This record gives sequence, structure tokens and C-alpha cells, in this order.
Amino acid sequence: MAEDANNPVIPEPPPGLDVTEYRDHSVWREPDGWYQLMGAGIRDVGGTALLYRSTDLRHWQYLQPLCGPDQRDPDGVLSGSMWECPDFFALDDRHVLIASVWNAPRLLYAAASVGAYDDHQFTPQVTRELDHGDGHFYAPQSTRDHAGRRIVVGWVQEGRSTAAQVAAGWSGCMSVPRELTPGRDGWLCIRPVTELACLRRDPVRMGPTDIQVEQPLVLDDVRGNALELEVLVQPAPGDRCGVAVRRAPDGGEQTLIVFDAALGQLTLDRSHASLDPDTRADMHTAPLALAPGEALRLRIFIDHSILEVFANDTVSISTRIYPTRADSLGVAVLAAQQSTRLLQLDAWRMASMWDDG
Repeated sequence: MAEDANNPVIPEPPPGLDVTEYRDHSVWREPDGWYQLMGAGIRDVGGTALLYRSTDLRHWQYLQPLCGPDQRDPDGVLSGSMWECPDFFALDDRHVLIASVWNAPRLLYAAASVGAYDDHQFTPQVTRELDHGDGHFYAPQSTRDHAGRRIVVGWVQEGRSTAAQVAAGWSGCMSVPRELTPGRDGWLCIRPVTELACLRRDPVRMGPTDIQVEQPLVLDDVRGNALELEVLVQPAPGDRCGVAVRRAPDGGEQTLIVFDAALGQLTLDRSHASLDPDTRADMHTAPLALAPGEALRLRIFIDHSILEVFANDTVSISTRIYPTRADSLGVAVLAAQQSTRLLQLDAWRMASMWDDG
């Protein structure tokens, strides 16, 4: 097929760059015209996002990489051989670059940089993983809604074999929509959108109560494979506490969401999530430092094999789990070495988005 002269797609990378990968664009408008980022990789440099400008969405002028190799984050979060699906937008008085780090042949994770944008040059100031699910939240894209909110949705990949995906007849899904706002320490505040509350059914509330050491508090009235949980816990200093979901009565299958106050981190443990040996059974870990006396605030979404965890509006962990037992539907609250105070727990059965009642 002959190329359409009016096609706005840029088919080839700019000359003079030793580009190894080139795909996944995003477009936005500024007062002086249209701008476009193209995900790319440059040999011996790594991932980058190439910036273009246009006045008519048809003829594009290449400007430069959005941020140079000398402006990468010192911790190497935005490393890899290519940046896939770049997304760039203003957030109050700052700008945010989201890129999915790809290192052939593996998809790694989605990362975000918050920084300054001046004269078509982005200077990262804070760079972190956007979600700590080790690639289960990938290729996120955002939009600004009618209320001016910045809403981002990611691709939640599988954690089971290709044969299992073929047998199931589907592979991958989208995350719950998340709102991004400016947060503390120059980072982002990450929350599920408020509209998800319209799916809540059959509310259950409990607390305050104490969780005894190594005696899980099993919530008899909270069971299911489509749930939302809001958990407010006061961790004991230097101890571990958390929540078990998709739990069998004997604990033979369960996924643990554990906060370690001594290490300042949140872990999602899939080592006993499924009896199926062909599913992934590892752990995801996210840094989570709470201020002295600050409570742990978890918001947990369970949708059959999809698990999304949000903690204190600063970190999220998205993953996939595949319990095999029909009774792996329970929820329990856990304490490790010291009794932990459960301040409040709210739970809801989540209706389908197609459910009108």
C-alpha cells in the first residue's frame, strides 16, 4: 500500500542517531503547536524519548531527546535498552514523564520521573517505579478528564504459563484507573479513582481491636474473589503486620500483604498464592517509610486473579494470583511479634461494572 502523504505517523527515526528500537508515540498540545514523544533506544546509551513538534499534526520536526543521557536518575530506575509507551504531562507546576523500561527481550516495569520542563528539555528530579509489581503493571497511559484530573491506567500482565493463558482463552487486562496528584517529597500521590466506590455492595465494618501475635484474625463475614478492602492498622514499632487475602481456611493457599516497620517496606508475598506449580510464586517489595505514629493505610482490590494494593497514597503493587482451591476466599489480619492494633477495617463485595443493581 502506498504511503498516504497526510499520514501523521512518523515511520522512521531521525537521521544521525543509532536507534535500536523505535515505537509507541504520545501526542499533546502546547500554545505554540503539537508535540509528540516517540519511545526509542539508542545504542550504547539506552532508553530515551524523542521529541517532535508540528503545527498541523502532519508534518513533524524532530527536536531532541526529551531528556539527555547526563540527566538520568542516579539510581538507574530509568535504565534498560528502550523506553516503551512514553507519556508526558504537566501536573500543577511540575511535569511528569512515565516510561516503561524494556530490556530485550524482557518487559521490566513502568517508572515515572517528576521534574522541571523548560525550553523543550525535561530535567528529572525524583524518579521511582510507578508500581512495584515487577512488570505486572506495564505500559500505563494517562488522560486528563473533564474535571482536570490526571487518570492513568496500566496493563496488568499474566503470571502463569503461556499454555495456561491459551487454555483460559484470554491474556492480560487493565488496572483500575488511578488518579495522580502532587505528593510529598517531590513524588506522586497515587489513589484509585473515587468512582470505584459505586461498585461497592454488602458493606462490613469492624474494629478497633487488637491482633494477637501469630494468631490471624480471620474475618468470617468477609469472603469472596471480588472484594475491596480498606484497612487502617497501627503497626507496633519495629514489627511486621498485614493482611492475608484469597486465603484458604487452613492457610494452604493465601497471598500475604505485609508491612515491615523495621525495614520500611511493604511486601506482597505470592509464595503460597497457588498450588499450581506453573504460576509465579515470588514476592514484590515496595519502599514504604511511615512517619512516627503514622498508621498503615491499605486499600486492596481483589478481582479473581487480579490483586492491586495501595498503601498510604504513595506506593502501589499490582500482581496476578491463581488460587486453585474453591475455598481460597478468606481474609485475615496478621501480626508477627507484637500485638497490632486494627483501628478499622471496611470491606465490600465488588459488583461487576456491568451490574446495574
